[in-house]
Amino acid sequence: MIITALILALLLEQVRPLYYAHPVNQTIKSYLGWITRSVQSDEKYINKLIWLLAVILPAMVSWMVYLVLNHWGGWFFGLSWTVAVLYVCLGFRELTFHLDRIKEELIAGNESAALQSFHQWGEGNSLKASITELPQQVLAYGVLFAHRRVFGIIAWFCFGVALGLGPAGILIYRMNDLVRVQWSRESLVAGNNIRDGLVDLVERTWHIIDWVPARLTACCFAVVGNFEGAMSGWRGKDSEIELTNDRVVLAATSGAVNLVITNEPGMPGSITEGSGMNDVNTIPQHTQIVLVAGLIWRTLVLCLLVVGAFSIFLLF
Repeated sequence: MIITALILALLLEQVRPLYYAHPVNQTIKSYLGWITRSVQSDEKYINKLIWLLAVILPAMVSWMVYLVLNHWGGWFFGLSWTVAVLYVCLGFRELTFHLDRIKEELIAGNESAALQSFHQWGEGNSLKASITELPQQVLAYGVLFAHRRVFGIIAWFCFGVALGLGPAGILIYRMNDLVRVQWSRESLVAGNNIRDGLVDLVERTWHIIDWVPARLTACCFAVVGNFEGAMSGWRGKDSEIELTNDRVVLAATSGAVNLVITNEPGMPGSITEGSGMNDVNTIPQHTQIVLVAGLIWRTLVLCLLVVGAFSIFLLF
């Protein structure tokens, strides 16, 4: 059922894609805003309660709905609910749409339009890259978007099913990502209801939740790309700076496609003599996007094969 639900959700997303401003996403944002407005304390236990209400409660509700539908309606209704949850949370069509649009605008030489398209890209609309920073920012954001909205969700989908939680694992991952992004932004606005303690808690839980998926994504990039380069980039990044989940994914991507990709200006990531990597400034911008998009497509195929094997394993 896992592979069936995943394929159906991906096909449904291609036929009728959902983008960042779809009603479900706006409803979730309103729900998160209501939670933070309703509780004004910065006590640690209150912050944990807010996180439970924002992340765990929706996941548990989804699990309960799945159990009821699966028990009273049969496997078809349980499958339909799982497909619906995947459909709302996955973002593969959104990713390919924006990458293709930016690529076509760069091919046409319209860098201003490409920059505007990037700023309009869903959760990336707060990124204020300049034209000179556009190639790096598009590649880095696209890779991390693919990880958080495709491969990380697939990983937690499998975790949830293996633990008997149905689609709950999908929402645990996606909701934690949503609250991390939304509350981090709101904490920078004067007069907001977001406390620093709450943002710190969400960041810590996100690091834990995303630790395994980030390394699975990095390994998949290595398998379908330049394996030696990806592993070398991963180890090299580990020795240079603090290893966060995002840096693991970006370092593996850099090695897999033989490009230096970073979303942190000023951080280590420049071309070093003998590294074997190409400077992004020496390769046409649209070609860089094609390289990364091809890596993402191959990784998705690999994930489908692995999930298919995992589904067969669960049958026995």
